[in-house]
Amino acid sequence: MPSHDEWLKQAKSEALTEEEMDLLERLRREARERELMYNIGASHSPSYLAMVTRKDWPTPYFGAVPYLQAMATMYAITDSYGMDDGRDIILRFLSNAQTWRGPVARAVKARLNFLLRMPVSTMD
Repeated sequence: MPSHDEWLKQAKSEALTEEEMDLLERLRREARERELMYNIGASHSPSYLAMVTRKDWPTPYFGAVPYLQAMATMYAITDSYGMDDGRDIILRFLSNAQTWRGPVARAVKARLNFLLRMPVSTMD
């Protein structure tokens, strides 16, 4: 897939109107969002969800920061971080992430809640 700059150069070289370029940009942005939402929905990894969170929430609430850092080291919800188990870390993150809003926030929080409801035996 070409980079954003390469894509813009190609679009300009094809003599597209401003409206067509805006439409192409919007469609590309929507495709990226769909891909991100699919990846969030398919992920069982707290570290991946922490990475997505950091990208979408660049200045998180200070209470959520230590739990985001802990989630970034976890491969599965059954992992532990220090003396805390993964479920506790995720629960604490969710309780401190109430100010994080938007479609990515809803998707990540829904996925974390889904992972919390999964039986432990299906997680390994």
